[in-house]
Amino acid sequence: MLDDLDERDEVVATGSIWKVRRSRPDKEGGDLRTRLIAHRAVLAVLLATFAAGADKTAPTYQKGTIKGWDKRTDVGPFLDGNGEPLPRKKTVFELKGIDFVYLIDYCGAFQAGKFELGDVVDYRVGETNKDDMRLYIRRENGREYKCKIEGKKVSEGAQSGDPPAKH
Repeated sequence: MLDDLDERDEVVATGSIWKVRRSRPDKEGGDLRTRLIAHRAVLAVLLATFAAGADKTAPTYQKGTIKGWDKRTDVGPFLDGNGEPLPRKKTVFELKGIDFVYLIDYCGAFQAGKFELGDVVDYRVGETNKDDMRLYIRRENGREYKCKIEGKKVSEGAQSGDPPAKH
């Protein structure tokens, strides 16, 4: 690109970046200054995207214990030839956390039997939307199993948010 410079071109050095300002059309028929502005805008959007992603804090996990599981049948999203929903088998796990006991299912590979009764796992609760709470179980590789919460109840021995009454 530096081979085809003439007296109408201006080479500007900013730090380690060299730019050519050209007042005439380049070989593709577009104005080089317009292309430089467009490239800067794209670069600014990309940098802003990376910066926004870097601001995320790491999720906080709690310890929980697998206390049991139950095999159940559920109505699936698929229909048979008569238009009736097909039943599907599911495993519902009971996970005892600090404050709640969660009933969870549809955990993907978590249901493949990699965990047994009494195993301690790291988990967190999050929502994909207001009506869809999910429980995430951390894997060894840093990824997560995403589970559907079927129900929850207050755990025995959970600490109440109310201070003890004074006598």
